[in-house]
Amino acid sequence: MRNFLKFVCIGLLMSVTLAFLTLSSRAEYDLTEDNTRWMNTGESFRTEVYLFQDEPIAGTCSNDCYDVDLTLYEISAKRIVAKDHGNTTTPMVNAPYEGSFVLQVGMENCARSGGCRTWIEYGGED
Repeated sequence: MRNFLKFVCIGLLMSVTLAFLTLSSRAEYDLTEDNTRWMNTGESFRTEVYLFQDEPIAGTCSNDCYDVDLTLYEISAKRIVAKDHGNTTTPMVNAPYEGSFVLQVGMENCARSGGCRTWIEYGGED
Protein backbone atom coordinates (compact mmCIF):
# COMPACT_ATOMS: atom_id res chain seq x y z
CA MET A 1 0.00 0.00 0.00
CA ARG A 2 2.84 2.36 0.85
CA ASN A 3 4.48 1.86 -2.55
CA PHE A 4 1.14 2.50 -4.27
CA LEU A 5 0.73 5.82 -2.40
CA LYS A 6 4.30 6.74 -3.24
CA PHE A 7 3.64 6.18 -6.97
CA VAL A 8 0.39 8.17 -6.78
CA CYS A 9 2.18 11.10 -5.09
CA ILE A 10 5.03 11.00 -7.63
CA GLY A 11 2.54 10.84 -10.50
CA LEU A 12 0.57 13.76 -9.09
CA LEU A 13 3.73 15.83 -8.60
CA MET A 14 4.85 15.10 -12.16
CA SER A 15 1.41 16.07 -13.51
CA VAL A 16 1.43 19.39 -11.64
CA THR A 17 4.99 20.10 -12.82
CA LEU A 18 4.09 19.30 -16.42
CA ALA A 19 0.98 21.50 -16.26
CA PHE A 20 3.02 24.39 -14.81
CA LEU A 21 5.69 24.08 -17.49
CA THR A 22 3.07 23.95 -20.23
CA LEU A 23 1.31 27.06 -18.95
CA SER A 24 4.61 28.87 -18.42
CA SER A 25 5.77 28.20 -21.96
CA ARG A 26 2.37 29.22 -23.35
CA ALA A 27 2.46 32.51 -21.39
CA GLU A 28 5.98 33.19 -22.65
CA TYR A 29 4.83 32.60 -26.22
CA ASP A 30 1.88 34.98 -25.74
CA LEU A 31 4.27 37.78 -24.74
CA THR A 32 6.00 37.63 -28.12
CA GLU A 33 2.90 36.92 -30.19
CA ASP A 34 2.01 39.50 -32.80
CA ASN A 35 -1.30 41.36 -32.36
CA THR A 36 -4.09 41.48 -34.93
CA ARG A 37 -7.19 43.59 -34.31
CA TRP A 38 -10.14 45.03 -36.21
CA MET A 39 -10.66 48.72 -35.42
CA ASN A 40 -12.79 51.61 -36.61
CA THR A 41 -11.60 55.20 -36.99
CA GLY A 42 -10.90 56.68 -33.56
CA GLU A 43 -10.45 53.33 -31.79
CA SER A 44 -7.24 52.22 -30.10
CA PHE A 45 -5.91 49.47 -27.88
CA ARG A 46 -2.99 49.08 -25.50
CA THR A 47 -0.86 46.05 -24.80
CA GLU A 48 2.05 45.45 -22.46
CA VAL A 49 5.22 44.20 -24.17
CA TYR A 50 8.76 43.32 -23.14
CA LEU A 51 11.30 44.51 -25.69
CA PHE A 52 15.04 44.49 -26.19
CA GLN A 53 16.99 47.67 -26.89
CA ASP A 54 16.44 48.87 -30.48
CA GLU A 55 13.86 46.12 -31.11
CA PRO A 56 11.50 47.35 -33.83
CA ILE A 57 7.71 47.31 -33.66
CA ALA A 58 5.95 47.64 -37.00
CA GLY A 59 2.31 48.21 -37.76
CA THR A 60 0.31 47.77 -40.94
CA CYS A 61 -3.33 47.58 -41.89
CA SER A 62 -5.72 46.20 -44.48
CA ASN A 63 -7.27 47.84 -47.53
CA ASP A 64 -9.40 50.92 -46.84
CA CYS A 65 -7.06 51.84 -43.96
CA TYR A 66 -5.21 55.12 -44.42
CA ASP A 67 -3.53 55.92 -41.09
CA VAL A 68 -2.40 53.91 -38.05
CA ASP A 69 -0.40 55.40 -35.16
CA LEU A 70 1.97 53.68 -32.71
CA THR A 71 2.91 55.12 -29.31
CA LEU A 72 5.35 53.39 -26.95
CA TYR A 73 5.11 54.33 -23.27
CA GLU A 74 7.52 53.74 -20.40
CA ILE A 75 5.60 51.37 -18.17
CA SER A 76 6.46 52.94 -14.80
CA ALA A 77 6.27 56.67 -15.53
CA LYS A 78 3.72 56.42 -18.34
CA ARG A 79 5.72 58.86 -20.45
CA ILE A 80 6.09 58.51 -24.22
CA VAL A 81 9.46 57.05 -25.24
CA ALA A 82 8.79 56.55 -28.97
CA LYS A 83 5.99 57.30 -31.40
CA ASP A 84 5.10 57.29 -35.07
CA HIS A 85 2.08 59.50 -35.65
CA GLY A 86 2.78 60.20 -39.31
CA ASN A 87 0.08 59.86 -41.94
CA THR A 88 1.05 56.27 -42.78
CA THR A 89 -0.31 52.72 -42.91
CA THR A 90 3.07 51.30 -41.89
CA PRO A 91 4.22 53.03 -38.68
CA MET A 92 7.38 51.83 -36.89
CA VAL A 93 8.96 52.53 -33.51
CA ASN A 94 12.04 51.13 -31.78
CA ALA A 95 12.48 50.39 -28.08
CA PRO A 96 14.99 52.87 -26.63
CA TYR A 97 16.20 50.33 -24.05
CA GLU A 98 15.43 46.81 -22.82
CA GLY A 99 12.40 46.53 -20.58
CA SER A 100 8.63 46.47 -20.26
CA PHE A 101 6.56 48.99 -22.18
CA VAL A 102 2.95 49.77 -23.03
CA LEU A 103 2.22 49.96 -26.75
CA GLN A 104 -0.80 51.93 -27.90
CA VAL A 105 -2.11 51.31 -31.41
CA GLY A 106 -4.54 53.87 -32.80
CA MET A 107 -6.70 53.64 -35.91
CA GLU A 108 -6.76 57.19 -37.21
CA ASN A 109 -8.42 56.66 -40.59
CA CYS A 110 -10.39 53.60 -41.69
CA ALA A 111 -12.81 53.99 -44.61
CA ARG A 112 -14.49 50.60 -44.16
CA SER A 113 -17.72 50.65 -42.14
CA GLY A 114 -16.92 47.29 -40.50
CA GLY A 115 -13.46 48.40 -39.42
CA CYS A 116 -9.96 47.76 -40.72
CA ARG A 117 -7.67 44.91 -39.73
CA THR A 118 -4.43 46.03 -38.06
CA TRP A 119 -1.29 43.92 -37.55
CA ILE A 120 1.49 44.64 -35.08
CA GLU A 121 4.77 42.76 -35.49
CA TYR A 122 7.53 42.69 -32.88
CA GLY A 123 11.20 42.19 -33.67
CA GLY A 124 13.02 42.20 -36.94
CA GLU A 125 14.36 39.73 -39.43
CA ASP A 126 17.34 37.69 -38.30
